[in-house]
Amino acid sequence: EKNMYRALNLRKALYLKGESQHEIAAAYENLCDILIRQGALDRADQHLSQAFKMLLPNDDFDANHLPILQRSKARDDEQLIRLMELKTKIFEAKYQSSQNVGFLDASLHVQHKIDSVVKRGLLSFQFQQSKLEFLEVRVAHYAKAIKDALRLYDLTNDYFYLKEAYEFSSKTKALV
Repeated sequence: EKNMYRALNLRKALYLKGESQHEIAAAYENLCDILIRQGALDRADQHLSQAFKMLLPNDDFDANHLPILQRSKARDDEQLIRLMELKTKIFEAKYQSSQNVGFLDASLHVQHKIDSVVKRGLLSFQFQQSKLEFLEVRVAHYAKAIKDALRLYDLTNDYFYLKEAYEFSSKTKALV
């Protein structure tokens, strides 16, 4: 963790000399991942917010510090997806420690945002991965979203979440 803070400070110094904000966002991303693994969720969330601000410097954010995608212009949608996946990990870890279903619901909301970015990337052919790798990313994302929706259904018995699972499931079929 100390080395990641040191790397982040070096990136910030390089930014002042002209390095891109994208590189600083990547340093925040790595630090956030470490903090989540350590269980320092509040600090991870703070650093994740900084990563979003570096990646999307002119964007607006919602109450959960996620970009409002209708107005969002990310320079790198792949990194944006990774950052949002970290947000789902934070919400899931908060659910594990509190058993507050609201955190799982927030995680599912992030899954919908990821889906929007994936669709946008597919339409603009922004992703530099091969089509097969891109499909693997989408299938993994949808599998996680289905799992989250079904877990929410099991916990709440709310059919809304069953419909959400079906919606993500039908998207995986459309890929084939």
